[in-house]
Amino acid sequence: MLRNICIQCGFLVWIGILFAGCQSVDSVKDLPRSLPVPHEAEWIRNGEPIEFEGGLWFPNDNIENFLNTEVYQVGEFKELPVYVEAIDVRPFERLYTKFNRNQYRSFEKM
Repeated sequence: MLRNICIQCGFLVWIGILFAGCQSVDSVKDLPRSLPVPHEAEWIRNGEPIEFEGGLWFPNDNIENFLNTEVYQVGEFKELPVYVEAIDVRPFERLYTKFNRNQYRSFEKM
């Protein structure tokens, strides 16, 4: 008897969780359709390269997520800090500019 009551209560809890999850999905339709894009320098969005250590580094569509402790500033270009991964050594594979909180756009040498 007690076992049947426990099974029924567990089933009711499971149904409640299921319906609560469905309710939160319905609230997504109330969100704005497009989110604002964080401000990024126009020259980056136009595909212009960074000049760094005698080479041209071009932006790509890759956005990496790093904590501030995971990158190291190696210079500036057009008043923007230029970073590399803190574990990277010369010759660098990629350069980064900060795009948003913990988001960095990557640049590759062509």
